Amino acid sequence: MKISPPFLGFMILLNIPGRIVFGMLGVFFSKSLLLTAVMLTQALGVLVSAYVSNIIHAYTFLVIYGLVYGGATLF
Repeated sequence: MKISPPFLGFMILLNIPGRIVFGMLGVFFSKSLLLTAVMLTQALGVLVSAYVSNIIHAYTFLVIYGLVYGGATLF
């Protein structure tokens, strides 16, 4: 699939703001609560990726999963 490399780069790029946002949220909220929210949102992203039928769905997956993946690496 020719479109895969740009998608991977975009997901890695979205990882950076996810780390920043979830790092700041970690100051105000319980870490276990944030980790639960991150894992549930990642599950939602994987569910979206299972039903990708057009490019909009693919970008939706990338945004959801990329941002939340950055948050998951902090805990």
